[in-house]
Amino acid sequence: MYIEADPNLFLRAVNNLLSNAFKYSKENTVVEFNISKEIFNNTPYAVLSVSNIPNDPISKDDLENFFERLYKKDSSRQKEGSGLGLSIVKNIVKLHGGFVKAYKQDNKLVFKVYHPC
Repeated sequence: MYIEADPNLFLRAVNNLLSNAFKYSKENTVVEFNISKEIFNNTPYAVLSVSNIPNDPISKDDLENFFERLYKKDSSRQKEGSGLGLSIVKNIVKLHGGFVKAYKQDNKLVFKVYHPC
């Protein structure tokens, strides 16, 4: 599968997703990283997915707000992160003509980056 992307920007997006997954995963669990191809609205996409079992429960509101600038799931976490990482991911992916989604699958939190291919 081939995609056209700015390697530095795209790597930053992938790094942000992986960093968050490792930082906020439940102890002794696995972070999964997969690449696949999916058709969405009759358009083929290269799909990069990162999933983990999070430390804390994820609400529907969290899923809707993860990509908002300065959003932190737990506002008491003043020392951890700036709340910009997932917003940066969203903007980088958008610059490349794609989109990103977050959803829950059983006990996992899944982030999928859809990049046109």
